[in-house]
Amino acid sequence: MTRIQHILISVLAPVVLLLTVTAVQATDVSIDVMPGDETSSIDPLSRGVIPVAILGSDSFDVEDVVVETLAFCSPPGTGATGCGRQALPVHRMGGHEADVNDDGYMDLLSHYRTEDAELAFGDTEACVSGSYNGTTFLACDDIKTVPACGIGFELAFLLPPLMWLRQRRRRIAFQ
Repeated sequence: MTRIQHILISVLAPVVLLLTVTAVQATDVSIDVMPGDETSSIDPLSRGVIPVAILGSDSFDVEDVVVETLAFCSPPGTGATGCGRQALPVHRMGGHEADVNDDGYMDLLSHYRTEDAELAFGDTEACVSGSYNGTTFLACDDIKTVPACGIGFELAFLLPPLMWLRQRRRRIAFQ
């Protein structure tokens, strides 16, 4: 390490420490992905929206959440305090207040586009990051990723052999 790099690190060390302290993970923030659905089943290939409730409590008032900072994502890497690639709320206002879990505290319900969240099959957790009262938070909930049901992508593999068999049967029938 050169002398200039050493001096630069010595001067910037208190600033870096200060930034690290302000970006803490709040433990009193809880979320519920797909409120009302115990399994929180999500099809990552869906073109729909995912409802997410930030749950209010006696120690957390959802009115203090800065809705412009909300983002929904798959869990970030170890030690990260926010979402990397993220989905922003669909609604311009960021969401609305409702008591989704009937505990007497208002919750903040927001919706996120599934394709923007970039969830993958096998993901077991989804997170919301944001800030309130000058503190950054990251709260996660368990999810289950499931494929779409019905005929769809499987048909692409099945249709060509069926068409070949149909043409072959027609040729044999006309001979």
